[in-house]
Amino acid sequence: MPDKLCAALGAASLLVLTGCAAQAQDPAPSAAPSSASSAAAEGGSDPLLGAMLDTTQSVEGFRATVSVDGAAAQEAGGGLEIELLYSSVPEPTVQMTMPLGEALSEVLGDQVMLMRGEEVLMQTSPALGTDYEWLRVDLGAETDAGLVLQGYDPLAQVEALTAAGDLQEAGTEEIDGVTTTRYTGTFELDQALEAVAPERRAVIESMYPGQTEPVAFELFLDEENRPRRVVTDETTTMDFTEYGPVEIAYPEPAQIGDYDEVMAELQGG
Repeated sequence: MPDKLCAALGAASLLVLTGCAAQAQDPAPSAAPSSASSAAAEGGSDPLLGAMLDTTQSVEGFRATVSVDGAAAQEAGGGLEIELLYSSVPEPTVQMTMPLGEALSEVLGDQVMLMRGEEVLMQTSPALGTDYEWLRVDLGAETDAGLVLQGYDPLAQVEALTAAGDLQEAGTEEIDGVTTTRYTGTFELDQALEAVAPERRAVIESMYPGQTEPVAFELFLDEENRPRRVVTDETTTMDFTEYGPVEIAYPEPAQIGDYDEVMAELQGG
């Protein structure tokens, strides 16, 4: 196996696994929606936000995009665009697709990752010469990258919004042909940590490390009280482009190899 391909795969995994952590002040998916219910959401001051969370968590699936245009993204060569699919059946699963930049994409294509429970899979490229279509990546729940990927579900950010105590209606706007009501507000990190379920607090902290100022946001809700767009700190935009059943093809065990073992074999070949 050519060394440059091994290096490319290593670089790709570094971009996906630690590059996301570099975006830590931007939202970053647990494959499952938070276990926090309306009871947790009631920690927020506005019942509209609690109702929004319940509605969003009850959907069967959705498609979303995340656009990041913060300083870390600019240092990496421009804004970051991520496509997300979420399905709650047969069990909560997230598929994330992100570009790796022109040079790496020419070799590997866009990076596709799957997250289900604590399992994180990274799709391989035919150019790598491995028989496995997917590699299992052991992030560890306590690593920065592991926490970011666990929290890279738009539902995590939606849950954090329930801590806002200053929600203001700010007119209407059409998003992707859907009429929405625009709201503005802010939330304090400590209040967000109180609003979310205990198992999500480390995830939220990893999304806003060292955050001391209130996090400003814009929220656009459709007539069914579902978020269509969430903008945080004017740098990150999450668009929920479609709600409804989403099919995510999860690989069979025989299609999955261990990342560390496969990399060792490729480098030694």
